[in-house]
Amino acid sequence: MKHTHPLLGAAALGALLLALSGCEWKQRDEQQPAAAAALQSPDSLCANGDLGKRSKLYNESTLKNAVDTFNVHFKAWVDGSNKDITGTSVPLLVDKLKDLRDNMNPKPVALMVHYGLHEDRFAPVFQFMELSADGVYAVPVGDLYVAVNGELVLPGIAGPSAQDLMDNYASSIRIRRTIDPAWTSAILAPSDFPDPLGEWFRFPLELDRLVAENNGDDMALVLTCISEPVCYSAALGFVPGQGEEYRHLIAWHVAHGNQPQLSEDDLDAPQPDGKLYLRRAVDLGHLCPPRCR
Repeated sequence: MKHTHPLLGAAALGALLLALSGCEWKQRDEQQPAAAAALQSPDSLCANGDLGKRSKLYNESTLKNAVDTFNVHFKAWVDGSNKDITGTSVPLLVDKLKDLRDNMNPKPVALMVHYGLHEDRFAPVFQFMELSADGVYAVPVGDLYVAVNGELVLPGIAGPSAQDLMDNYASSIRIRRTIDPAWTSAILAPSDFPDPLGEWFRFPLELDRLVAENNGDDMALVLTCISEPVCYSAALGFVPGQGEEYRHLIAWHVAHGNQPQLSEDDLDAPQPDGKLYLRRAVDLGHLCPPRCR
């Protein structure tokens, strides 16, 4: 069964959907104190149903809790039964990513992560994003990449295509949306608030800042699948205060070699030199729907 990705396809489609959902390329976050922007609690926004752009930090133990939650609430339907999803941590070598990005014109402003599955393995599909002509929206454009040995490459001829990986996710992911034991598909009627099939992350002051504040040799940006119960946005006619459900989220952290740069420090403790992301995992994704401005 084919699916229509909320942020996939031609730039015009991406721009239209981003415009409808209100996921604009806003610079106002960068005008605010970084700590205030990144430490805002999404829970305080659930009362009116508008979670906005997610901004949350994790230390080693809280990241593990969010990973464990993902494993409890998400499975892959393979050969007639639910299987644990493997490969939910995906490293991208910083030098390779930078080389690829720097050789693009215009230079990408964000990275789209389309959710993909290959049997029981999480197999994300990556796409760079550029600003729309009016500079208001970020839209996914150009080639679709997969991660192989830490490097973004075009899908091989012998393996599944990028579209196959995304279609497999849409048809095979199974979600336990609440603490109720029932499992459901990601493909729902629009009136049932269908699950997002991807999430995107800005380079300026987000992924770039995470790298800069954890600088060192042999660096990798590590994508990690996590989940937490989140509320729906009030945009697009969603009812304010719509109940929380577990959603597929993504956090990033930096590793040097195979060593994650994560600490157990108190998340509320001041960081040295204002390095808010030092030894932290960060979820700064735009997830639309249901989370959008």
